[in-house]
Amino acid sequence: MAWAVVMPLLAHRVGDWLAVPGLVWALGVAATAAALCVAVPRWRDLPLVAGRPWWRWTGAAVSGAAAAAMALLVT
Repeated sequence: MAWAVVMPLLAHRVGDWLAVPGLVWALGVAATAAALCVAVPRWRDLPLVAGRPWWRWTGAAVSGAAAAAMALLVT
């Protein structure tokens, strides 16, 4: 779900957003907002990666966030 928020920001920074009609952007933002509204109340009840300890998925989450942050800063 994080990519649904990050990718429009990346596309906007790169400049590809000019080729996409405004209605498509509005629909994408609305779908992401609806998904977040549904996911937030259930977030605590979701299992942690099929019961694995948190340290197994932390590396992937941190590296993904770092790559997205670098992409935003570089462009």
